Amino acid sequence: MKSVIASEDTVDPFSPKAVRAGMGAHFRLSLFVDKSWPEIERLLEGRRVLLAVARGGEPYYEVDWTRSSALILGGEAHGSSETARRWAKVMVSIPMAGGVESLNAAVASGVMVFEAYRQQTI
Repeated sequence: MKSVIASEDTVDPFSPKAVRAGMGAHFRLSLFVDKSWPEIERLLEGRRVLLAVARGGEPYYEVDWTRSSALILGGEAHGSSETARRWAKVMVSIPMAGGVESLNAAVASGVMVFEAYRQQTI
């Protein structure tokens, strides 16, 4: 992962809680903050857009993460916006054990980003 883009309607990545949770990642990534969806669309031009969904997507470990890609994560309570759903070319999910509803966004993104890193470094 090289960049993080935060839309204008998301949490502030520089809030104290987010900075603590990032454990220094803020200083190793390019951060684009408070971007409108048209700005995000321009930033993502030429990349395959994947959307993390709670269920029904392609299993994250079957995705080719070596391609130039962008992963969109929606909010835990309401999911992704209609705009994000329209842009996404691939839905991706983490298969869950029976009875487990979903993971929170931070854990789910960590699992998927680690798989992308693993594929790109083997």
